[in-house]
This record gives sequence, C-alpha cells and structure tokens, in this order.
Amino acid sequence: MSDPPEKDNDVRFITPSPVEKAYSFTPKQELHSLLHGHNASNMVITPTQQQQINQSTTTFQHALALQKQSVEGLMSLLRDMGKGYLHLCRFECQDAIELFTSLKPQHYQTGWVLAQIAKAFFEMSKYEEAIKYVNSFVYDIVLIFN
Repeated sequence: MSDPPEKDNDVRFITPSPVEKAYSFTPKQELHSLLHGHNASNMVITPTQQQQINQSTTTFQHALALQKQSVEGLMSLLRDMGKGYLHLCRFECQDAIELFTSLKPQHYQTGWVLAQIAKAFFEMSKYEEAIKYVNSFVYDIVLIFN
C-alpha cells in the first residue's frame, strides 16, 4: 500500500489586487501600447512624452538604416574578395589581379590582398612583380611589429 500524497499547506498563491493588475506594464509593453494605441482610453500622453517617443523611433530607424548599410557594404567586400580568390584558385590569375586591384585602398593595402596578388603574379611566372608585392606586405608587417 502506498501512503496518500501529503498536502503542502505552506504554499500560498498571492493574487494581485485590481490596482496592481491595471498598472502591471513593463516599460516595453507600455511603449508598445503607446505606439499602437492599446489601452489608450486611460492613458494620457503629454507633449514631452510624445516627443520622446518620436525621438526614440527616429533614432531606432536611423540605427537600423546604418546597420543595413554596414551589412551590405561588408557583403559586397566579401563577395569581391571571394570572386578574386575563386579566380586565383582556378588559375585565372589576370582576372584575380584585376579584381583585387579594383578594391578600395583600405582593403587593397591589406596583407592578405597583397599576398594574393603576389601569388597570382608568381603563378603567371612574373617573379619580379611577385617579389614587389611580397616586399610591400612584409614591409608593412615589419613596421607593425617594430
């Protein structure tokens, strides 16, 4: 035989009062209700609050636009670098050099891009050109660590 389950008499549930229920919004829910008109009958928005809501909305929209531009720019850069690397892997060295040299200067002058250009010249048996590019990015590395 099993014993009957014990009743836990110490557990008490506290229900919120009607006043607590009416004002139990989190700030996010409150902003949402202000923006979308929910529960607007018992809430009055002052001009200062409306101005704050408008400012936060435009700031958010501006930040979102900047983030979208950053992502698009990064994807474009990675796409171009990837195409150049693909040409190099297929031994289409001249196409790879053209793509890498068409990058913006701040990206073109990185060690990785210069090394890929040097590799392309090396694969085309243009060793003197390859050495120039190797020297340029090795010189940059030496400057960084000294």
